[in-house]
Amino acid sequence: MLLAMLLPAHLASSLPSEIGGQPLWLILPSAGLILAIFCWLLDGAGSGRVHPLLPAFLFLCICFPRDLTPHYVLNRAELFRGDVTHVANPDRHQPTAENQQPWWQLPPAHSAAFWREPASQQLIFYTLGLDKEGGWQNISSFLRDRMPPMEDFVIGGQPAPIGSASVLAVIIGGLFLIYRGLIDWRIPLFMILAAYVVMLLAPIPVMITDQGVMRYWLCALQPGVGWAVALTFVNYQILAGSLIFTAFFIAPAPTLQPYTGRGCLLYGLLVGVIAGFCQLYVSVLFAAPLAVLVAGMAIPTINRWTNRRQPVARELPVLAQ
Repeated sequence: MLLAMLLPAHLASSLPSEIGGQPLWLILPSAGLILAIFCWLLDGAGSGRVHPLLPAFLFLCICFPRDLTPHYVLNRAELFRGDVTHVANPDRHQPTAENQQPWWQLPPAHSAAFWREPASQQLIFYTLGLDKEGGWQNISSFLRDRMPPMEDFVIGGQPAPIGSASVLAVIIGGLFLIYRGLIDWRIPLFMILAAYVVMLLAPIPVMITDQGVMRYWLCALQPGVGWAVALTFVNYQILAGSLIFTAFFIAPAPTLQPYTGRGCLLYGLLVGVIAGFCQLYVSVLFAAPLAVLVAGMAIPTINRWTNRRQPVARELPVLAQ
């Protein structure tokens, strides 16, 4: 179920894939087979320090990078009864001007869903200096002209995987898990805080010109940027990816989290730091699962540092012969 939450809903449609022209639904049985293989290789989901979900999802991202990019959003009139795969003309892209309007203010369309460029793709093109529009652009104009309203991420008005479409729903589900005592609250809290600080301090493009990309550490101190623009950019980074979903539903898995509270704190900080750098310089879509996979290798070391009282083996009574 967690793997399905990381995948876009349009994979259940009969739309042709960009790789080979086969229907997209063929990726779903492939995902199940790959997950079963990794469960067998890693001895199930209840053992080891690598969750089988993580390598299975990353393997799918490598094999089907374009097909796993979400592009379709339900119309507000079809929110409770529509099908995101029912698109009248999936090849006709929405104009950029309509991407700047809030989802709940868009005029009704003839189909249940419509096409939109995901904010995650816009962010990765900008941070890597691969902006498709080309020409001169600074961070302020990028946020103003290319990014959608921030409230769309809260209510699910932007293309996203199933599990991270609505940030509000993810936070409510995560708080319920904390209330029931199923996860340690330190992991999601310090993971999100660490990623936020890293993306605020790390060098990002302040200006993209024909001559190259101008990157600066702590861009909020640069002239013409300021704290308001820098914080808005980081907010988009946090909301557009799967960081919050991973922080609540994947990183605190019982097979991954350390034994002690201090260990969970260090583990959350480590995952957040890695996720922040991966989201800026690798990909917004799968940066957080990749960070959990990398940080899981350090969990035995974290347990040795934080758990000073080693477990003592209980001696079994010897039966008299």
